[in-house]
Amino acid sequence: MTVNATVHDPLLLAPPLQRFLIRRLPTGRFGAPRTDGSRTGTVAGISTTYSPRRAHEGVDLNASQGDPVFAVTDGTIVVSGSSPTDSRGPAWVILDHHPSVTPPPTAPPPATALGHLSVYYHLSVGLPVGTTVREGQLIGFVGSHPSGPHLHFELRHVTNPTGNPAADTTSVPLNPGPSLEPWAFTDTGAVETDEVHIRELRLLQHKNLSVPYLRVRLDHDDNNYFLPMEHPTPDQLQAAELLRASGSHGVRLRYAVSSWHAGRKIIRGVQSAF
Repeated sequence: MTVNATVHDPLLLAPPLQRFLIRRLPTGRFGAPRTDGSRTGTVAGISTTYSPRRAHEGVDLNASQGDPVFAVTDGTIVVSGSSPTDSRGPAWVILDHHPSVTPPPTAPPPATALGHLSVYYHLSVGLPVGTTVREGQLIGFVGSHPSGPHLHFELRHVTNPTGNPAADTTSVPLNPGPSLEPWAFTDTGAVETDEVHIRELRLLQHKNLSVPYLRVRLDHDDNNYFLPMEHPTPDQLQAAELLRASGSHGVRLRYAVSSWHAGRKIIRGVQSAF
């Protein structure tokens, strides 16, 4: 019997930058501890209090000043601001990705019925509130920042979507990594190995990112292959289980090289014959 596990991404977003998506190290990763003080703010009318040493709620992507920034999916700009002294600045934009009118119960959900917000900080300029944008549309440009130009990107889930953004009152941050990762591969097509045998499996922590990986070493192969386990999806857990259970059986690995994971060979699928 042949068993396959292919790593799927829960929500595929278009890339917000033209260049390869590379996380700034080490504090630019999702969940990294922060040391700035407590503040209260609103996101599309949603009141949020950030406590001292709050976790980093997005990812910081390497960019150059003036780089174009694009909408990751269809939506409407619900927040657009600018201030040279604001921590989000010089400018920022927030997109709402669920419809402003609730569809009838019998109607199929529209493509934008995601119940998500996408957040873009440290722009030089952004489009105004009320602008409706399509996936991949230009919404602003990367601005300056004291630590160097970069794009702070967040993906937030609205926990009580009403169909009316003004009535939504709660959102929580989501790790945008799995949704952006496919666009970070330097080789957009995955490569499949011949049937190989596993010599070693080891769970590792990247010394800079503190991201756990399952490292795979093969017989007669000096390369390392990695399965990210930062926030593992069910597909990633299934792939890890297939690797652990392969024993003396041969496996085929489908992988791609990723700039997101520092040039590592990232496993995108496992085929194991038991």
